Amino acid sequence: MGWMESLFVIAGSSMNAFSEMVFWGSLLQKINRKQLVLFSIIEAIFQLTALMVGFFTVDFICRKDPASNETLIGKVFAVTVFFYIGFRLMEKKVRNKYIMEHLITRTEWKKMFRLIAAVNVYMILIGIAFRLFNEDLASVAIVSLLFSVTCIVAGTYTGYRLGFEQNRKVYTFGAALLWIAGVDVLIRLLWY
Repeated sequence: MGWMESLFVIAGSSMNAFSEMVFWGSLLQKINRKQLVLFSIIEAIFQLTALMVGFFTVDFICRKDPASNETLIGKVFAVTVFFYIGFRLMEKKVRNKYIMEHLITRTEWKKMFRLIAAVNVYMILIGIAFRLFNEDLASVAIVSLLFSVTCIVAGTYTGYRLGFEQNRKVYTFGAALLWIAGVDVLIRLLWY
């Protein structure tokens, strides 16, 4: 898997966090920058941890029981993960649950941490996929951290300025990025 596919996968999966923060940003009366920075750092740490859990789980399994056909099966599984997460994003777009927009004056940290947990489940799967493609963990982690912080801040301000309606576009964009990466990797697997 090349750097472009890795970038597309990380960007596509980060669109999930972006869209959730669009929702939270649309509810805020005023953005507290200190809390936003704190939340961005916490979310980035959780996302990095989830990525590493997936990566090192597969690394541990591969060291314990190396299989002769592990490479092909692993890569097919990884492509399936990309398509699955893309379909989940599109399902969220189509479902488009009804939200009663209202202003909140203080940050509801419990709900925010539930949001972190839900978003980072996908990062475990992506960590598994990156390990199956033998990607460099350090470069993937750096790009993931940058995208995570950027998506949290940009999503909050997008929701604050433009409202909740932008969510559907973000889900579509994220799914498209994941599908493009999946198709490209699949073509490379079949072609070479």
